[in-house]
Amino acid sequence: GTPSLGVGEIARVTKANGGYLNAGTIYDHTHYYAVLPSTGFAAGLAVQADAYANSLIDASELARELEVIIEEAKRKQDNPTALATETLFELLHDQHRMRRWRIGREAGLRTLERAHVDRFYRNFYRPSNTVLSIVGDVDPDAALALVTQLYGGLADAPVVRTPGPAERTGAAPAFRYRELSGDIQQAELVFGWRTPALLHPDTPALDLVSAVLSSGRASRLYRGVRERRLASSVNSANYTPTDLGVFTMHIVARAELAVPAARAAWDQLRCVRDGAVTTDEVDRARRVLEASWLRRFATMEGQANHLASWELLGGWERAGDYLDALLSTDAATIADVAQRYLAPELGGLVAYRPASAPAFAIDAAMMRERLDAERPAPLAVATRPGAATPVSPARSVTLDRVDGAVRVYRTAEGMPVLVQRRSGAIGYLGWFARGGSSTDAPSQAGLASMAARTALKGTQRRGSQRLAEDAEFLGGVLSSSASPDLLQFTLSVPVRQMADAAELLGDVVQRPSFLAEAFEAERAVALASLASMRDDMYRWPMRVAQEAAWAGHPYGRSLLGTDETLARMTPDDLMGFHRTHVLESSGAVVIVADMDPDDAAALAG
Repeated sequence: GTPSLGVGEIARVTKANGGYLNAGTIYDHTHYYAVLPSTGFAAGLAVQADAYANSLIDASELARELEVIIEEAKRKQDNPTALATETLFELLHDQHRMRRWRIGREAGLRTLERAHVDRFYRNFYRPSNTVLSIVGDVDPDAALALVTQLYGGLADAPVVRTPGPAERTGAAPAFRYRELSGDIQQAELVFGWRTPALLHPDTPALDLVSAVLSSGRASRLYRGVRERRLASSVNSANYTPTDLGVFTMHIVARAELAVPAARAAWDQLRCVRDGAVTTDEVDRARRVLEASWLRRFATMEGQANHLASWELLGGWERAGDYLDALLSTDAATIADVAQRYLAPELGGLVAYRPASAPAFAIDAAMMRERLDAERPAPLAVATRPGAATPVSPARSVTLDRVDGAVRVYRTAEGMPVLVQRRSGAIGYLGWFARGGSSTDAPSQAGLASMAARTALKGTQRRGSQRLAEDAEFLGGVLSSSASPDLLQFTLSVPVRQMADAAELLGDVVQRPSFLAEAFEAERAVALASLASMRDDMYRWPMRVAQEAAWAGHPYGRSLLGTDETLARMTPDDLMGFHRTHVLESSGAVVIVADMDPDDAAALAG
């Protein structure tokens, strides 16, 4: 609170003006944001300015909030992914503050007093250390005048910084390994390497390495680990706070498959270092990253966060330099940075296994031997998709009515096509129908979800890899889901790719192949996801509560089904579901894009 706004009033006033707010802190910055309609801008900004300049660090409120934070810290210890990841940061760093448990631990948190927090607030919350970004339907001159009025008179002073110790250099590199065990059902393995900060010239290439490895279903880790049923989840990231970076590969797998899954991921990174990545793979990854870059501008919140985060790094214009470097990186550069930063001897691995499982390795040397013992079969070479499979000419659609900004068309068969023109670089297409998991019989729980996910594994015209490559070369994100009452397939792409995207989405909705191999891969993932849910201290209690609250009703069942219903399921069951709930249903197409509505509607014909 502040002298003029009591506890809870900041959120209440923001909500009363039609908005919401949130805040967060990570390793190198703290952010606050409010999202409101333009009519609430002045009131919302006044609230934010008051909170920024006049916060009261009330001792009793601090004590209550500390108890909340301490409980959150305890829950984090119960989160297998968080525990493994932050243990990796500790393993990789001997001196840097990155090695500390970010949220703090109970003993240290209980020593915090009002004076500590107030001193931090008064030192860092100063105009010269703060960026304010405003994006939306507001007059720039009026907004600047209001900012000057609210913030212009605030006192400023240099910020006193106490940087922690830097990492020692010069020591001989050596692979690091730590193994943990606990009351979990799935193993978590996190590889890591130290990398440079975001503004380093090698960072765009390292980010592209991560995209080649794990962005999309055509990526190397997805095909080489998940598609081979070695893990339920696998991804990579190059996390780059202000003065350092950490490149990670994260795997969730059954304990008996954990080492083979780690070996497969390890091998794909070796392929990157050895120069096996093709020009087509790099092009696919660049397109995926470029489209992801554009998606952040789809909302006012995304644009404001983009401007503020880059301005903190020395100027929002630097974002353009980073993007240019990213999109000009080639396969040779990827191999070069992987060799220099992601070499085996520079890495580390944290393995967190179920206590009931035998140890994976007794030390780093033994784990290196297991990782290098046997190379998995190589992946099929990823190539640029050829021309799209010819399809029948689009049939006409007719305008039915106009409801505000939405134009409703009808196909010749009567299916509604809803179109809204909205400015932006990304277009969205979706097919929606009533009836998701609530249509599953109790003996077939999880059927709707399995059908939706497996439909993305290939069609009668496109195999699994071709489908993934076609979508990702469009810069697209293809997804499907089955909630209790809704079945949906969606695809978002840069607007210039909308015609090809419509053909691809139509192929997925109308002609999924449901091959046995794809079905088995998705069933393995579903079973692993059920096991992971039981390790989650939030999702599992919620699942139990939901089952009790909706006893005997479809809403009480897990969208994933159960171990027993998944074991009984067959590809024929998926085909039957698709026939009844997709081909024979009364679905609707929704298109939101910056294009002529008539042209957009014609894509659904």
